[in-house]
Amino acid sequence: MVFSVIVPLSSSTAIAQTPGFLTTWGSCGNAPGEFNTPALVTVSPNGNLYVTDIRNYRVQIFTNGGLYLGAFGTQGDGHGEFSSIFGITADSNNFIYVSDVSNGSIQKFNPNGAFVLSWGAPGTDDGHLNVPLGIAADSDNNIWVLDNRNRVQVFTNSGSFLRKMILPSVGQLSFLVFDAFGNFYVVDDASFVDKYTRDGQFVLKWGGQGNNDGQFRGIGGIAVNSNGDVYVTDFQLSQAEKFSGDGVSLLKWGKPGSEINQFMVPEGIAFDNNGNFIYIVDTENCRVQEFVDEFVPISIQSMSWGNIKALYR
Repeated sequence: MVFSVIVPLSSSTAIAQTPGFLTTWGSCGNAPGEFNTPALVTVSPNGNLYVTDIRNYRVQIFTNGGLYLGAFGTQGDGHGEFSSIFGITADSNNFIYVSDVSNGSIQKFNPNGAFVLSWGAPGTDDGHLNVPLGIAADSDNNIWVLDNRNRVQVFTNSGSFLRKMILPSVGQLSFLVFDAFGNFYVVDDASFVDKYTRDGQFVLKWGGQGNNDGQFRGIGGIAVNSNGDVYVTDFQLSQAEKFSGDGVSLLKWGKPGSEINQFMVPEGIAFDNNGNFIYIVDTENCRVQEFVDEFVPISIQSMSWGNIKALYR
């Protein structure tokens, strides 16, 4: 396969530019590598991508170049089964965790998708889960879960309850993600991003309904790169926007459509482990798009996929 390469400028001359498109994969259906409402994505330390495939009741596994590796899950409420998948995350040991809204549970899988354990039951008591949504693993491999509108519960990676936080919110808290500096971000009412320290101290809030820079119509996903920059997808505006860790809008890209650099309901977003590549789940186009972060097209050449990857490793 041949790609157009976007070569990075040196750090002394780099300027803010929209990320460069690399490749895309997926189509609508239920065969391996096809999607029926793909939504969120996480990247494990081994570099593989795990994409939630909501209406196929499964999670699909791909290499970072889009090669299909396998899938796990089926419809149901038993071990390894899903009723209504929402959040997904990976810990530093490559284990995968999936939240299931209807089942009120978190399930843990090994890197190949084999069921390991589950915890939770519907309810509002500590350790119970009332509509578990966003989920994230911290640097200690504890699992943080958003549920019950504005509650964060923290569990060990074997499901033991550790503590909880009740966060102020405008509406439903949906997504949670950590930066490399110990802070975490939550999405509030699909139109605000809230930043907290790890112990739950409020830092700042930005966003609000609108079409201008720094405003949102419907947040579909959030990710943070290794520099602490925050990337947010907007499924209503069919775009992604980059912010500093202080909430300053830096750039945005995308518009409605099915061509490259276009989206129809962009949702999940994640980075590879080096922070060079961005993966965005393009839900209604039934695909994942991959971009190179912060590169300016200064020369174009034909190269193999392996040579492209080597430029950024």
